[in-house]
Amino acid sequence: MRDLRKFGTKEWPVHPSGARVLIMCPWRIVMPYLGLVPEDDSSGQAADTGSAMHKAAELFHKGASVAEAIVGMREQVRKYPLAVLAEAAQMFLGYSCDSRNRDANLVLCEEPLAFSIEAAPDDPTGERIEVVATTDQVRFDGYRYKCYDIKTSKRSPVEVMSESWYQMGLYCVGASIKLGKLVEPGGLIMPRNYKPGVDPSSAPVFYLFNYKAAWIDELVWPLRRAVADVRRGAIHHFPDPNGCKYCHQGHPDICFPKLMQLKQELRTTASAVELSVT
Repeated sequence: MRDLRKFGTKEWPVHPSGARVLIMCPWRIVMPYLGLVPEDDSSGQAADTGSAMHKAAELFHKGASVAEAIVGMREQVRKYPLAVLAEAAQMFLGYSCDSRNRDANLVLCEEPLAFSIEAAPDDPTGERIEVVATTDQVRFDGYRYKCYDIKTSKRSPVEVMSESWYQMGLYCVGASIKLGKLVEPGGLIMPRNYKPGVDPSSAPVFYLFNYKAAWIDELVWPLRRAVADVRRGAIHHFPDPNGCKYCHQGHPDICFPKLMQLKQELRTTASAVELSVT
């Protein structure tokens, strides 16, 4: 069995996209770490369509024309084989015609990040928590640097924003380290809200976060606590209809017995160590 004390290290870093799940139901994140279920690659039609749209936007911001960006998106379809390319192209066309995007000054675009944050005070290892990510966009408006994330979800903006709070906070931390400048929470860009006959530059696609960069330390605190708990073996499970729907196990009846088995193994190991010491 993999050593839980190595969780959140370079051996198995934390991903911002999984931060919320790690805080709410760490067992869902720990199961693939222990090899009990396959690692979640988030592949599916919706995810791949989003990846395709992201690729077109990336190419556009890195100098490609609208037509070249769509061609480039199609040429890399092997990276997102389940994508509905016509749907991705339609979202991108609205995005590229929006002056708020066309004229934006992007200083980072689809930029890989690797950074670390301090462990919780009572973390049994004391090792810093390693985080890896690819931040979507950091824009400079002439005064401040702000992070933005394109979300192609069909769900309501309020729901998607609630799920993205921790992700955005960690992006800001990593981007600030990368640039050596303070990067503040910007918002989400939801290109499905571009509609035919409506000026893209006034379409309701920007949904802004209202928390401040100074609050991010407090936002990251539950993540530090969650990693410390995993490292000490204090793992919990939180059954939730929405969360379980996206979990490999699908239902608490399947995953909870596995958690109970792990806890028994940890207790047995701890007892064995105590006996050998005494």
